[in-house]
Parts: sequence; structure tokens; C-alpha cells
Amino acid sequence: MPLSTRRPSLWPTHIKIKDPEYIRLSAPVSAEAVDLNKKLTALSDELKLIPTAIAAEPALARHLKDIKSNLLSTRGAASMIASQPDPQVVNQLVTGSLPALSGFIQGLTTSLRDAAQTNLATQIDLSMNEVNILGNNIREADNLPSKKYDDQAWQTLAPGHRAIDVFLHELNIYSISPVAIFDVARVWPVNEGVRYGVGPGLRLSLVNANFTISYGFNPQRSDRESIGAIFFKLDVTSLF
Repeated sequence: MPLSTRRPSLWPTHIKIKDPEYIRLSAPVSAEAVDLNKKLTALSDELKLIPTAIAAEPALARHLKDIKSNLLSTRGAASMIASQPDPQVVNQLVTGSLPALSGFIQGLTTSLRDAAQTNLATQIDLSMNEVNILGNNIREADNLPSKKYDDQAWQTLAPGHRAIDVFLHELNIYSISPVAIFDVARVWPVNEGVRYGVGPGLRLSLVNANFTISYGFNPQRSDRESIGAIFFKLDVTSLF
């Protein structure tokens, strides 16, 4: 019963972020992340300009709660990227956190305009547009070739991958098959000539262990001998 699965995909981020060449080429990513963190701080300060009474309204309060929660994680990601660019953190920032923040801000500014806070809503929208521009800049700056890091990762993991590949794609978990035995022997010093036995059996294979049991009939038996004998064998095969 063969076991199969998809070949796993690998993302060698740990190799990439330690490569001096990547660190050098990703310097613009860090610079953009520094600017993004500043702009996010400015956006957070603008939210404090919303009058308390208006901020307490249910719709605005809900939007503000979502925005503040998002800003906490987004600023944290921006700080990490500013310190050391990481493709996975960049991807999460530009495809997850920032689009979510943009949606929350859009809902907030709509509610602000409904509450006659048009100027403040416009100011917050402009800040969010600048945040989005910085996010796009980070994505473009981090769009660096990754093939050599993929190749290094596969080269490092090749032995382990081979073992897993054998286990998942080539190895039988178990199998049952019929076997036939034919045994020939001559025993000294007894002068009985060549003796032989034949018989059927079964082999049970579990992963790489084979259990064989059969019964060998004795066609030349004497009156003092039994009709045959049970035969048992255990052997282990190499996976590699």
C-alpha cells in the first residue's frame, strides 16, 4: 500500500537574510521601513485629534479599536524590517497588515465625514495614501532574486529530502505476497545423498522488514521423519 503526498515547497529565508549580498541590496528596504514607521506614528497622532464625543460614537469607536490594534502590529513589523529586512515579514506587511489598515481607515473617514469632520477625514486619508506608497516602495525594493537561495536550501536539504522522498513515494507501508521455497542440502557424515524440500508460504512486508513463513514438504522422508517442517525467515532491507 504505497503512501504518497505532495513534494513540500521550501522558502530559504534563513539563508537569504544572512547573506551579506542580500543585506547590502536590501538597504533601501530598511530605509523605506524607517519612513513607514514615522508615517504610521504620525497617523496614530492624527487619530488623537478626533473629538472625544465623536470618537465615543459606536461606529467610530469600532473603527478606532480595529485601527489601533492594527497599528500596533504594523509598526512592529516596520521596526523589524528597518532593523533587518526579512522577506516573510515584508510579505505579511504589504499583503496583510497594510491592506487591512487601509480598509479600517476608509471606514473611519466615512464615519468622520458623516459626523461633519470632513477636514480631519481628508487629512487622515492623505496620510493613509502616503503609508500605502511607502508599502509599495518596500515591496518593490525587496523584489530581489531568490533563485540562488532556493538552490542552496535544496542542496543543504538534499540528503534528508531523499530519505523523506523514499519514505513517502517509494516505500510500501505493508504488503502480503505468496512465496515458494526449494531447499537443497547434503548432510555429512550421514550417507543419505542429497535431500531437498519444497513448499508454499507467505511473506508479510512491514516498511523495510520482511517476515516469511512457509511449510517445506519432505518428498524423500523415511518412516521416522515427519511429512515436512515449518520454515520462518526475517530479513531487513535498506531504504536507501
